[in-house]
Amino acid sequence: MTNALRLAIGLKVDSNSFDEKDLVEENDVEEILMVEVLEHISWRKTSAILKECYRVLKPGGKLHIQVPDCGSMMRSFYEERVGEEIPHKGDEIIIKRLQEETGTLVHPDRFLFAFVGAQKHEYDYHRNIFWQERLEWFLDYAGFKYVKIEDKLGWKLKYNCFKPEK
Repeated sequence: MTNALRLAIGLKVDSNSFDEKDLVEENDVEEILMVEVLEHISWRKTSAILKECYRVLKPGGKLHIQVPDCGSMMRSFYEERVGEEIPHKGDEIIIKRLQEETGTLVHPDRFLFAFVGAQKHEYDYHRNIFWQERLEWFLDYAGFKYVKIEDKLGWKLKYNCFKPEK
């Protein structure tokens, strides 16, 4: 199994090593889930990982990606909308209401975590950042078609990606 696919299914691997090749056949996988994964891999490997996901997916196969939206975080900082009025995490409905009432979009910890990870253990740091245009460039380059999914709080980039039918 390739390292890209191992990461996608949640097995612990060394994200600096991508030496194994073709342990998963081309067009062999129906669906890959990469939620809060891609930002933990070196920015130098983003294209290779997404190309490998594309290679192993069957035509019509799906890739689900979620990463922190650093573009949204940068806009929040620039607009001075980072503040303690918003909880770091919690009920989405309550947070959305507080965002509307206070004008604050994100808690300072959530802002920081988007760029550097929560750092709760040795692997919990970010080696890559994404904003919409950057992630879409990588998805286009790998050959995916995609649909952006709205994140109600504006903290994440979420995409359903598809390998086109031949």
